[in-house]
Amino acid sequence: INVQVVKEVATGVNLYEAGKLDGTAVTGDYLTLYKGKPDLKTVQTLRMTNLEMGISSNKDLQNENLRKALSYAVDRKELVTSILNGDGVPAVGVIPDGIAVNPDNGKSIKDDFGTLVTNDDAKAKEYFQKALSELGKKSVSLKLITSDTDQDIKIGQYLQSVFEKKLPGLKIELSNVPASVRFKEMMSYKFDLALGGWTGEYDPTSYIQQHETSFEHNHSQWKSQELTDLVKKLQTTDGNDFTLRWQHLKEGNQYLIDHQVVIPLVQAAKSYLVNPKLKGYTTHVLGTPIDVTRAYFED
Repeated sequence: INVQVVKEVATGVNLYEAGKLDGTAVTGDYLTLYKGKPDLKTVQTLRMTNLEMGISSNKDLQNENLRKALSYAVDRKELVTSILNGDGVPAVGVIPDGIAVNPDNGKSIKDDFGTLVTNDDAKAKEYFQKALSELGKKSVSLKLITSDTDQDIKIGQYLQSVFEKKLPGLKIELSNVPASVRFKEMMSYKFDLALGGWTGEYDPTSYIQQHETSFEHNHSQWKSQELTDLVKKLQTTDGNDFTLRWQHLKEGNQYLIDHQVVIPLVQAAKSYLVNPKLKGYTTHVLGTPIDVTRAYFED
């Protein structure tokens, strides 16, 4: 295997098209350019992009109906296809699809837990009106913080647009800052909305634990004894009963969506151009995205 370190995506694509590379990573407009072609391979990863909320610091966001209105307003399929050019897949819940399967029947997270986050503009408006009534307000203003990368800026602009368009009376102030500044704001636990994310390792529990009362990265500062008890079981006694552990993962995932503690948006993916003649390689959501250990060329 001969590996070349190529810093620019365009350079990698040019080398690939010239037949000097059998595989190269692609992003951005190249995803659109190669869409539908056999060369393009997209591999899901365990990285989740979420809209996090400063529930403890913002009284308006302590209203569950407001949080649900925000979630229902987002069309995750549109976000992935139109804004991210297919660089990811719509989130189905708090736990990413592909990290584990049901130990009894082999079903994936998506197939077994279902798609818990969906777009429904009518419900979004209904929940928003309920929230305004309960808050005794005619309008709500929130500040959305994102990192200043091209992708995060695009996602932030998309969220600002759909929230203000679909939820009349909601005003979103957008703030694009260096990642370190965004992280500092979130770790202060004093913010309105922030575009964040989480990458677990191999254990689905980490996606539930992130929102547990005592966890440092519980940015919303959500407090729940029920969730704490679930996390404790997942980390201890459930290790002897995988069926029960799966059930508790399902309950934790459902709990976080039912109370809209966080708003899952996109499960990340990495895309590559791969020589269609290369066969026998495998893909992984964890570790090496494309494993060519047993790969071979077929004329």
